[in-house]
Amino acid sequence: MEFMNQTDAEKAREQLTGVSKEEYEKMSPEEQASLDKKVEELTKEKAKMEQQVVKAKIAMAKAEFA
Repeated sequence: MEFMNQTDAEKAREQLTGVSKEEYEKMSPEEQASLDKKVEELTKEKAKMEQQVVKAKIAMAKAEFA
């Protein structure tokens, strides 16, 4: 139930890094900033990979109808 009460950012951080809200709150501001940067990088990488998958599916669909 606790997961349902988390913000989207907290859920993303926990899913991408395994760091819970409680663990994050115990970190120093420098550690939090470093982790936030890592989450941002992982989010961008994940979006890029998802975009590549979509492009591949479109290419495959186009090839089927060519």
